[in-house]
Amino acid sequence: PRIAAEDLCPLIEVDAEARVEEVGPRIAKEWSLLAPFGFGNPAPVVVFRGVVIPEAPALMKEKHVRFRARQDRGTMLCKGWNWAARVADLPAGTPLDIVAALEEDSYTGGTSAILKDVRPAAGE
Repeated sequence: PRIAAEDLCPLIEVDAEARVEEVGPRIAKEWSLLAPFGFGNPAPVVVFRGVVIPEAPALMKEKHVRFRARQDRGTMLCKGWNWAARVADLPAGTPLDIVAALEEDSYTGGTSAILKDVRPAAGE
C-alpha cells in the first residue's frame, strides 16, 4: 500500500463544540483543574464554528497574532503563538471554524482561546 497525501496531514482531536457565548472564565477555571497539561494529558480542545474576526489580527513581537472573534452575542480573545505566517488564514469579516484550547488569561481576567487550527467555515 502507498501512503496517500491525507495520511500525512496531522489530525486534531476535538473534545467539545461550543458557542463563544458559552465559554467564560468559569469553564477555563474548571478545565484548569485537569492540569498539568502536556504529553499524555493534552489540554481540552474546542471547535467554534462560524466565528467572525471583525478586524485584522494584531501582530505581537512579529511572530504571534491576537484578535477578537465574534459569534452572535459573544466575543472571545484569541491568540496564535507563532501564527504570523498564517495571518492570511484569518481574514476579517469571513466566517471561520476555529479549533482552540482555552486558558484563563491572568492579564485580562477573562478566557483566551489558544489557536490550534482554523479553516473557512463549513459551507462557505
